Amino acid sequence: MIIYKSRTLYFFFFILCFGFIKSQSILFPPDYFFDVHKQKEIFTDTSVIVHSSVQPIIFKDMPPDTFKHLKPGEDDFFDKVFFENLIQVRYTDKSSDNDMKFKLDINPVFNFSASKDLKNTTKKLFFNNTRGVWIKGAIGSKFVFETSFFENQSTFPTYLRAYCNTTQIVPGQGRWKAFKSNGFDYAMACGVLNYQASKNFSIRLGTGKQKVGVGYRSLLLSDNSFNYPYLQFTASFFKQKILYSQTYALLINDTTGGTKQPPGAEGILQKKAASFQQLSFHISKRINFYLFQGLVWKATDNDNVMHLNALYANPIIFTTLAAYGFNNANHILLGGGWEMKPLKKTSFYGQFMYDGSYQNKINMGVQGGIKLFDALHIKNLYLQFEYNYVSKNSYIDAKNPAQDYSHYNQLLTIPAPFSNEMIGLASYTFKKFFIQLKENYSFGDSPSTQNLHYFDAKFGYMINPCYKANIAIGTTLRSYEDKTLTSTTNQQMQLIYISFKTSLYNVYYDF
Repeated sequence: MIIYKSRTLYFFFFILCFGFIKSQSILFPPDYFFDVHKQKEIFTDTSVIVHSSVQPIIFKDMPPDTFKHLKPGEDDFFDKVFFENLIQVRYTDKSSDNDMKFKLDINPVFNFSASKDLKNTTKKLFFNNTRGVWIKGAIGSKFVFETSFFENQSTFPTYLRAYCNTTQIVPGQGRWKAFKSNGFDYAMACGVLNYQASKNFSIRLGTGKQKVGVGYRSLLLSDNSFNYPYLQFTASFFKQKILYSQTYALLINDTTGGTKQPPGAEGILQKKAASFQQLSFHISKRINFYLFQGLVWKATDNDNVMHLNALYANPIIFTTLAAYGFNNANHILLGGGWEMKPLKKTSFYGQFMYDGSYQNKINMGVQGGIKLFDALHIKNLYLQFEYNYVSKNSYIDAKNPAQDYSHYNQLLTIPAPFSNEMIGLASYTFKKFFIQLKENYSFGDSPSTQNLHYFDAKFGYMINPCYKANIAIGTTLRSYEDKTLTSTTNQQMQLIYISFKTSLYNVYYDF
């Protein structure tokens, strides 16, 4: 048995950071709605094979002048505000034998929004104040780096405020401290290095998020929870038809991690190692299947020490399951999915999940969906319909809650454990104007006892596509009902809002 103390693991990550100092990267899966144009580009370009179920995806960047046809002139200030990175550096050393190139983009991250719940009798104004920076760069053709820093202060509607108080976590954005009388103060810093060792092999090290699948939700691994440190190896074979991804991650339980706590310091949180393996293969350029295994290793002991052995590092999918089975101290989750493109602009997709960790009972999940690009023969109209079913006790470890398939008190998959969820998405863009609609209907095993209806509609204008700066107005309607034998909970929300923000990543409040 090999025993790693926390400092050893951090040193391991530190050494790797300097050992693999050349790369190509994206921090998070991008904002779902504002990524539709890139999804469409990947979808319709059959000249290359893209494993879109492995996210964040490294694909061809959209040219910086995507919207140049909208320009009335060649004014430099106009271009900087509406079409270009805030700070952009490009350098090529023509005198060098290897013609080394250096690229650097620095852009702001912000979210200034205000909203009011018309169903709330206090008529309080809720707000969000996010400020930060997003830095992306490349050195040569092999090394890409990316980092970001955010600082936030927010006040939330009733259901989100209750969630934050219960979990001590702002959904997807980490721990918080009190801000004034009823606000939340929280911050996030993350970064990624990616080294493209060869055409078919890359190494990525950083703190960020991944997502498995092509749907709005993922039943296997999503960007729902807070970011985490990870090391990822990706290899492709047979002219990129097969892609294999191995990720080692460090997750956190928001509980005290052992008896040895520094005096007078904030408590050290409990750690747990995780690994995720994904095998994606294209039968053709229009048919893709993938398999997945997720492993949450036994959490640290009373001295906050992780006990890892060679099987944790095992990179071969499903062999850890063969060695341990489901009934052991580690939490193993299996699954896979598919995507089929029978028509030029239509995609069918699905996903399945099996989790045998809860009292030796069968817990499973299935997903099915359809995407329509240029739907109804209307250019830039996007429609998507998705259904998800997840067994009631999936992702939970009944014997030891420390082994839940979670990070910082949030599931690594779906935002709320409803058994059934139906989702409809629609977006339409005309030049720089956009309309986005989203509707969720969720219910338990019996829709008469627990159900949630969530609807969001917004209209806005894309100011700068380089960092997705946009201004929008919209409304969010939420209705939640929970009936038991003795009581009934009924929550209603009718939110109106205005926002000025950069839509770079996903935050899931639709639960």
